[in-house]
Amino acid sequence: MDVLLEFITSLLEFPDPGDKLKELGELIKDVFQLMHQENI
Repeated sequence: MDVLLEFITSLLEFPDPGDKLKELGELIKDVFQLMHQENI
């Protein structure tokens, strides 16, 4: 839980948190696609 709170706090310190969230979402999506491809 502390990690999640720390993540949110650091995210809010960025000038444009929404943009940073989109960037992180893309990274997470890419990682999951790579993990899925390795399992096939």
